[in-house]
Amino acid sequence: MTSSATITPKGIFQLKIVLAGIEPFIWRRVLAPGTLNLREFSDLIQIVMGWNDTHMHKYCTDQLEIIDADLPKEGSLNESDFLLSDLVSREGDEFEYLYDFGDNWTHRITLELIIPNDDLQMLPACIDGRRACPIDDCGGPYGYNELIRILSDNSNPDFEGTRRFLGGN
Repeated sequence: MTSSATITPKGIFQLKIVLAGIEPFIWRRVLAPGTLNLREFSDLIQIVMGWNDTHMHKYCTDQLEIIDADLPKEGSLNESDFLLSDLVSREGDEFEYLYDFGDNWTHRITLELIIPNDDLQMLPACIDGRRACPIDDCGGPYGYNELIRILSDNSNPDFEGTRRFLGGN
């Protein structure tokens, strides 16, 4: 937990967020201050990945499990009490963000660089990425891969129903 004794790295964190279980990879590269709290970082992940923020989430490291601020539980660690720099402080450090405990969307997050502060840089920011994120409630990586398989073949008997489920076009 953050305290006056915690050393917070100064600078801007460049992080790569990769959605596990999907190939080719769906990923985003973001810039955020190390002083961003984990509740705010969750909001950033939701926006850059295209999620609807309708499910619970948690952060996991080898030593910690930090839960969604909206899911208070006695004795648990709350994301509002932690900063991004509490999870990663050196280039190469990693952690996971799990979204939707039913679909189990696991995001692997790596601190790629710590960049000197730039007062002109608008933060946080998404600076790169590849591929659109799956829709909420499509069944996790397995369900998403199945959707892609069905939609890649318009002769598939499930093609029309799946297309309608997704909104038409």
